[in-house]
Amino acid sequence: MAASTTAAANSSRDESERRRLRLVRKRGKVLIAAAAGVGVVALGGLAYIQLMKKGYIKYNEYDRRVEGRLRVGDLAPDLELAMYDGSPVRLSSLWGDGKPLFLVFGSCT
Repeated sequence: MAASTTAAANSSRDESERRRLRLVRKRGKVLIAAAAGVGVVALGGLAYIQLMKKGYIKYNEYDRRVEGRLRVGDLAPDLELAMYDGSPVRLSSLWGDGKPLFLVFGSCT
């Protein structure tokens, strides 16, 4: 009788060990699938951003980006712009003294 109880106990332990191993394998597969899903979403997001930067995809309905003709090292065109107080100013009047000109477009707040 002692041998049969030992065999039953061993069989019960083996069965619980098999269940534990199946659970560990299943968790591993779920983690791998989740990591693959996150990777696919991240790569898709990066591809979307790159396509948007290149102009193949519009950011929104107001996106009017077009590739300009100016290149690095070209002289800036002589534009007339409005100062913060509304008075007009030409760029040629600002860069005449030989100093570099730095333009900021946008909010100053």
